[in-house]
Amino acid sequence: MWIIHMRRFCSASRVSLRYQYWDVSVGSKFSGRRSHGDGLEERVFGRARVVEPVLMRNRAGGDMVKWMDTELYGSMDGFAQWWARGMATTTGTALRAQRGRKLGGVGISHLCKTAKVLGVVAKFAKSTKRKSEMMHKLREECSPGGGTFWERWQEQWQREEESGRVKAQDLIVIGNAMYEMRPPRERELWDQWIRAVVRLEVSHVHVDYRLKLLEVAALKGASAKLFSDETLLEKIVASMHEVVKGMRVNQIERLCSALFRLPIPIDEDLSTNILVQLERELMYPSRKQVGFLTNLFLHLPNLPSEGLLRRWEDHLLGNLPHVSDYAATFALKAKARSQQCQECGEVPDYFLTRWTQEMTARSPRLTGHLLVSSLKSLADLRIRPPQLFLSTWGPAMTIVLPSLNLKQLQCISHALVTLKITPTPTFEHQLQTLLTRATADNRVEALVK
Repeated sequence: MWIIHMRRFCSASRVSLRYQYWDVSVGSKFSGRRSHGDGLEERVFGRARVVEPVLMRNRAGGDMVKWMDTELYGSMDGFAQWWARGMATTTGTALRAQRGRKLGGVGISHLCKTAKVLGVVAKFAKSTKRKSEMMHKLREECSPGGGTFWERWQEQWQREEESGRVKAQDLIVIGNAMYEMRPPRERELWDQWIRAVVRLEVSHVHVDYRLKLLEVAALKGASAKLFSDETLLEKIVASMHEVVKGMRVNQIERLCSALFRLPIPIDEDLSTNILVQLERELMYPSRKQVGFLTNLFLHLPNLPSEGLLRRWEDHLLGNLPHVSDYAATFALKAKARSQQCQECGEVPDYFLTRWTQEMTARSPRLTGHLLVSSLKSLADLRIRPPQLFLSTWGPAMTIVLPSLNLKQLQCISHALVTLKITPTPTFEHQLQTLLTRATADNRVEALVK
C-alpha cells in the first residue's frame, strides 16, 4: 500500500509543499539523507528511497515548479493524477477499517487531511481539462469493498459530524477543498456543510473562524446558489452583529466582501454597526480601501455619515489616477447615492468634472462592463457628458460591443436615448444588428429551456 504524507513549511520568504511517498511493506528505519541538487532530495530508509519533488511559491505569489521528476510523472498534472488514483484506493480501504485504527485512520482529522491534500492537488493541476479528468477518475475509482471514494468520504464525514467531533477549523478545510474539487452531489454536500456550521453554535466560535466560514460559504454558495436553506446562512450573519464593533478594518473588508456575494440581504442594524466601526477605525483610507468604501456605499442599505463620506471623497480625488478601474468608474454612482442621504440633490460640479476627466483618460483600457456602467451612471443622473468624453468612449465601446450581452446592449441603447446622444451611423448600425441577433438568440434559448 502506498501512503502519502503532505508537510507544509511556512516562512517569510516562501512556502514549500513536499510530497513524500514510500512502500510501508519495507518497514526500514530512516538511515540518512542525500541531496541531489536542482531541488531534489533523497532520503534513505534502508534499501528504500524517498524522493521529494519540491514546489516553491515566491513572494510575488506565483507558483513555480522548482523541480519535477519527469521520469516518474512527466508533469505536475501527471503527479496529481497518480496521487489521486493511489488515494482513492488507500482511503477506500481506510474508511472501511475499524474505528480507531491508526494506519490511515477514519476520524475527522484524517478526512480533513484527505480533503486538504485533494484541494491542493486540484489547484496544482493547472490545465482545466487535466483537472477534470483527474477528478472524474477519482469519482469512478471504487474501493475493494464497493462504493466510490466520494461515497465513502461523505458517509464517514456524516458520521463524524453527527457525533459532534467536527470543529470550525475542520469545516473551513473541508469547505475550501470542496470548492477546489467540485465533488459529485455538490448541493447535498454544501447543505450538509452549512448544517454542520449552524450546529457548531456559531456565537461561541472565534470571530476569525466565523469570517473564514462566511468566506467559504461565499466562494461557491453565492454563485451557484447551492444552499437550499438560506435561513441557515442568516443565522451565521446574525452572529456578526455584536462582534463588528470590535473588528479591525481588514476584518470588516473580509466580512463585507463575503456578505456581498451571499444570496441574503444585509439588515440595517448590521449595516449601521459596520459604518460606525469604519468611521472610528478608518482615518486615512489607502487606495485599496477607497475602492472598498466605494463598493460599500453602493451596497449597504444605510448610507455613511458626513465624516466618513468626506474622508472617502478627499482620498478618492487625491488619488484618482491611481485607484482601481472599478473604484473610478463607480465613484460617481457612489457619490450620487450618498449625496441623497445628505439631501444635496445633485453631484457637485467639482466632483463631476474630475470624474469626467478621469474616465476620458481611462476609457480606452476599460472593459465592456465598466464602459457600460460609466454611461449608465450618467444616464441615471440625467447628466450629458462632454464631447471629449464621448470621443474616447465611442471608439473604445465599438471594439468591445460584439462581446456584450443583451442586457448590456439594451442598457447602452436606453442611455443614448435618455442623454439625447446621437451616435455615428456605423456605431448605430452595429448596435442595432447586435441587439437584433442577441434578442433572437435569447428567444431560442428560452424555447429550448
